[in-house]
Amino acid sequence: MVKFNIEFEDNEELLEAFKQVPNKAEKVTNDFLESKGAPETMRAIIGLMPISRVNKQHAKESSSLQKKMENLGFEILPKKKFNYLVFPNDGIGNKNLKEQMFFQLGLKQVEGPLIKQLTDALLKAAEL
Repeated sequence: MVKFNIEFEDNEELLEAFKQVPNKAEKVTNDFLESKGAPETMRAIIGLMPISRVNKQHAKESSSLQKKMENLGFEILPKKKFNYLVFPNDGIGNKNLKEQMFFQLGLKQVEGPLIKQLTDALLKAAEL
């Protein structure tokens, strides 16, 4: 439901860090995104999820999200059991009168810090 991909045109620092480790940059980036980027994004999204008053297992209190890794990016999706999250996120249906966009807002919260941490990880790899 939300994708993160590395965008170089908006970040000169990241591009320069990439250039310093040309033979390792892709691996360092993919490893960072899998170990830190996707999990931090999932935590941010879960933190913004609503809890309904219905007595049931709630997505916020469960392991409701999964990551799908891509080259230089990832996608965060609800697990099959929690596909209903599209309704409150997008404001679909008569019970969800307002889109809450917790997937997009969660990614937006962590996007800047993740780029900074990734830049630092690349610069550290350049020192090795």
